[in-house]
Amino acid sequence: FVVSASEDVEGRAHLREPYDASNAPEMLKAFDGPIADVEMGADEFGVWLSGYAPILDENGNSIAIVGVDMLANDVLEAQSRIRNASLIMFLIAFLVIFVTVFFLSDTITRPLRVLTDAAHMLENDEQVDPETLAPLARGSDELSQLARVFRKMVEQVQTRQQNLKQEVA
Repeated sequence: FVVSASEDVEGRAHLREPYDASNAPEMLKAFDGPIADVEMGADEFGVWLSGYAPILDENGNSIAIVGVDMLANDVLEAQSRIRNASLIMFLIAFLVIFVTVFFLSDTITRPLRVLTDAAHMLENDEQVDPETLAPLARGSDELSQLARVFRKMVEQVQTRQQNLKQEVA
């Protein structure tokens, strides 16, 4: 150790104090490049999550390692904040998607309901006002085309029915 940032003077590592790195395999890999512990580790100083990086000489050779320890409680608190924020963001996104899908589906199914209602009325020999289909027939999509054809069909069927009733009378 060269330096320890612990505020506990008695409990911290002291200058030139040896450290057994056998419990921290990532520490030794830090001579090859920056690395961090995969899991929290425990030693005589506490429970930590550590990261390490090599210290290079002027020729680019690793001559030492710098390590940074983060208390396990700090890591767990950060994980908890991230988890809670992720959950809130998921719920907000889910709500936004749900509302969007609800309104989009209503936008798509409303014209279909108007056409279906008109078809049921026609089937039951009820009078259908072709003008109720006019707003649906204004567009250029397939549903508008269907509404135009159905509107024309309604007019023709109702005209035929009136003619038949007059002939019968």
